[in-house]
Amino acid sequence: MKNNFLSEIVPLILAILFSSQVSAQYIGGNGKGDVSGSLPSQYQGGAGRGDVVGTSAVTGIGCQPPTPAVAVTETSGVAGNDGIFCTGATVTLTASGGASFLWSSGAATAAISVTAGGTYIVTVTNPGGCTGTASSVLIQNSLPVPAISISEMSGGTNNDGIICNGASVTLSASGGTFVWNNSSTAASISVSPVTTTTYTVTVTNSSGCSSATSSTITVNPLPTPVLVVTETSGNTPNDGTICSGASVSVTASGGTSYAWSPGVTGSGATVTASPGVTTTYTVTATNANGCTAATSTTITVNALPTPALAVTETSGNTPNDGTICSGASVSVTASGGTSYTWSPGVTGSGNTVTVSPGVTTTYTVTATNANGCTATSSTVITVKALPTPSIAVAETSGTTSNDGTICSGASATLTASGGTSYSWSTTPPQTTAAITVSPIANTTYTVTVTNADGCTVTSSTTVTVKALPTPSIAVAETSGTTSN
Repeated sequence: MKNNFLSEIVPLILAILFSSQVSAQYIGGNGKGDVSGSLPSQYQGGAGRGDVVGTSAVTGIGCQPPTPAVAVTETSGVAGNDGIFCTGATVTLTASGGASFLWSSGAATAAISVTAGGTYIVTVTNPGGCTGTASSVLIQNSLPVPAISISEMSGGTNNDGIICNGASVTLSASGGTFVWNNSSTAASISVSPVTTTTYTVTVTNSSGCSSATSSTITVNPLPTPVLVVTETSGNTPNDGTICSGASVSVTASGGTSYAWSPGVTGSGATVTASPGVTTTYTVTATNANGCTAATSTTITVNALPTPALAVTETSGNTPNDGTICSGASVSVTASGGTSYTWSPGVTGSGNTVTVSPGVTTTYTVTATNANGCTATSSTVITVKALPTPSIAVAETSGTTSNDGTICSGASATLTASGGTSYSWSTTPPQTTAAITVSPIANTTYTVTVTNADGCTVTSSTTVTVKALPTPSIAVAETSGTTSN
């Protein structure tokens, strides 16, 4: 009996030694020598990663315990298949070592897929009906929470992700390591999209978990400013070429507000300027999206002509001084332009005109140069009055004294007045105010009278000469040889 006991108990003890945990009962023959006992045995994996704890239970004589195992399959996190995974990933647990399986989740398949961390236990049953358990501890790490900050100063509002065409924007991510959809691995990228573009960054934390976020940069078009020039100066209106001293209006379109330079105040669509030299004016137009664009126009300033007037006249004391005597004429010649217009009362556009003003008159010429620029110049023609001469005749000959009728051989004194100097038509000429003449025949005497202004007028008087009588004496007598 002892030998039978040993031959049957030894295999049982060996089975216990090679199992993780065995609860065994030996039933000897005839119900004698019953033995029961348990030996715990546990396999512990390392560091809690994919920990598998297996136990076996044997019931009956000669039942071999299963050797359960759980294989972890996942590609999430830093290392694959280590049981440490990221939220959102799926882990496949595959049990082996038996013919049937029952998981603590209720699943009865060898492999299960799970998405949550925790301890998963499987009970493995072999064909002999023996069972064992194995467990796997899964650690679930959180995903990073990526964020993108936007830095830009374009458009109506800074840092809102809405920029104007041509502007740049800096996108900055945080929370780990980075991969942008433009292949950059920097935390910050600077981009200048020409159309609305979405930028995506994938952020990976220290646990190897990744999450992506995106930011859309909206690109608005720039305004297209247009400038219209309005001016009437120079040869061609509205061509942007003006004459010095003229003004020009510049009107902008294509935006909602405008800023001008240089030397122009306000932000209206239309400004008026009067540049002294050729100047380029620039307008910066802003549209409803806050985008700006600039355009320019150059206003060319041409110099005015410098007209000059030359007076030609021989009247009065000094020639060509613009002072003439009433009734005289004067020529005025302009220079400094290509065409000329005169006023008042002068027709034609030649550079020389001849006038005979009755009173002192200012004559103005408008000279136009090759650029269509005009300037005026004036000269005053001063008109002096003529003297008013008179001749007084003094004589006592003839019937009536001082009537200019004298008897042959008599003399008469002619006295001129009304001027400051006199010139008589005698031979030789006499220059005194009074002259005495003794004409032998009727004679007209003319005096040229000059006043202080050099103006002259002539006056004449005629001295009539009457013949003397031719006397005779008749003798009446009868005495002597011959009567009478």
